[in-house]
Amino acid sequence: MARILALFILFLALLPLACERSPALPVADPPPADTLRFDVFNAFHSLNPKEIECTGASWIFPLLFSTLARINPEGRLEPDLARSWHYDRENRTLRIDLRRHAKFHDGMPVTSGDVIFSIHRQIEGLFRDAKRAILTIDPISKHALKIVLSHDDPGFFDLIHKTMILPRHVSMASHRDHPLGSGPYRFDEKLDDQNIRLSAFHDYYGGRPAIEHVLFTHVTDMEQTWTRLLAGKTDIAVRLAPDNLHRMKFIQQRFHINQSPSWFCKTLLFNTADPRLADVRVRRALSLGIDRDHMVEKILMGYGRVATGPLGLDSPYGRSDRPPRPYDPVKARELLNDAGWKKDTATGICQKDGLGLEFDLLYMQESSIDERVVRFIQLCLDELGVRVRPVPVDYATFRQSFYGNTAFQAVLTETMGLYDSHTPLLIAWMPPERGCSNMGGFTSPRITELLMALEDAGAIQAQQAICQAVEDRLLALQPAAFLYQPTEIDVVSKRIYLPHAFAADTGSVRRLYQAQIRPRR
Repeated sequence: MARILALFILFLALLPLACERSPALPVADPPPADTLRFDVFNAFHSLNPKEIECTGASWIFPLLFSTLARINPEGRLEPDLARSWHYDRENRTLRIDLRRHAKFHDGMPVTSGDVIFSIHRQIEGLFRDAKRAILTIDPISKHALKIVLSHDDPGFFDLIHKTMILPRHVSMASHRDHPLGSGPYRFDEKLDDQNIRLSAFHDYYGGRPAIEHVLFTHVTDMEQTWTRLLAGKTDIAVRLAPDNLHRMKFIQQRFHINQSPSWFCKTLLFNTADPRLADVRVRRALSLGIDRDHMVEKILMGYGRVATGPLGLDSPYGRSDRPPRPYDPVKARELLNDAGWKKDTATGICQKDGLGLEFDLLYMQESSIDERVVRFIQLCLDELGVRVRPVPVDYATFRQSFYGNTAFQAVLTETMGLYDSHTPLLIAWMPPERGCSNMGGFTSPRITELLMALEDAGAIQAQQAICQAVEDRLLALQPAAFLYQPTEIDVVSKRIYLPHAFAADTGSVRRLYQAQIRPRR
């Protein structure tokens, strides 16, 4: 009896260590034998490519819709729906030849007319800077078209290669609930508000996908993805939190874990029309008052880098020697004093002309990391006498609050760096005809002038010089504080075999049609 008691006491002593080394897992439902499960963190508000800005369906589109070309794992363009393309510099003409046997999911052939239709539909939104470059776009034959440009631009195909090909015989409105493309998977059904199922398109020109179904699930709390991975209820999770990655070290044999530098910069965007934030000295003070190094080291646990500006770290368009914004609360207080904001001894809040220096800060409620970043910003700026009120909102409300309007005070968002083209700079900061940029309505005559010149710049050296001048101006005017670029952490269950490493980008999602489900042993 004494020996049994001693063994029991030893078991109790070792139990915490065993739990630490091998976390208890929830009982998993049997995984569907023919289904790849993919968790996304944005709601499926619409499946219409024209409404991509406010929908989590952007993760689904690479499987539903063909594009003219795609980026291979080595980072080079390769044919997709376009089997070849050629640019004639003398006549400023781009010729695109299409695959002859491509079909839409309803069996109709894909023609040059569909491609021309698609370019016209998307040029106003995703490719606005291409609009002025096109003089004419006409069919040559059923499977070829030509685009005549207003100026010499050998890189024009790079700008439009991501065009999602839409059928002209189907109304755009119908895509909202039942999208129709020519990609490797077709829309099957929307099971409920959180689940959308795709089925393999057996007549896909790239070959029938090996996995019959893909189930996309909207997870309202990104932390749920971690528990769903452990429970075996999902196969793919993107943008996993760094602290979750540390926990997964105990069970790495079950997952492929990919880490890659993000092309997106976490950005604190200000409403420069708000009387509290209209003075550039105030915005500079707020930027100087945020400790970015702490964010990267403590919140991201080292999985990221402090940002230097809107072009992105290591961007081919930027300056390699540009330093990040320093953390300088002393200089920040001096700027606030110069701008006339004095801290009230009773409230601790800076006051001027009867206003307190306080504002709402919107962030996506789905992101636990964003919540921690906002809470830290709140602490940093409180030291300056600035009161920040965190406001969590859903994704649609989040985007609609600042995208082309000023229905906000400040928002924690993302800006895309310039890596494969200068397009993101134009999409974000160029004001369209209505005169209101997508980044909180901010406008600057000089920046607009530079961006218009960027649209017409042909040589890469000219593009680089203009992009750097825009970055200089944005950093001087500080409509936003550029904080950090995270390391993307993407996880795939080893139940799934992939011929290439998976990362949270369009190319990797598209290549899922080549994935296979490993047989059970």
